Amino acid sequence: MIVTRTQEGKLYAKKNDPNFHEGRPKTYTDEQIKFAYELRQQGLTYKMIERKTGISVRTQQRRFKDI
Repeated sequence: MIVTRTQEGKLYAKKNDPNFHEGRPKTYTDEQIKFAYELRQQGLTYKMIERKTGISVRTQQRRFKDI
């Protein structure tokens, strides 16, 4: 019963909300990731960027793949 109700709710949201995104929301905005990426392009190491922005090394590596 609960599963069918949640599935119906997801289908309704997908049909009626163009910004519907299933899953956990991103911790960092695209602007924050772009700023960190620019720092990386300037030659800073992942660790230096982590200290400056608070974005972990692993998150940087994962999100930079999308850029």
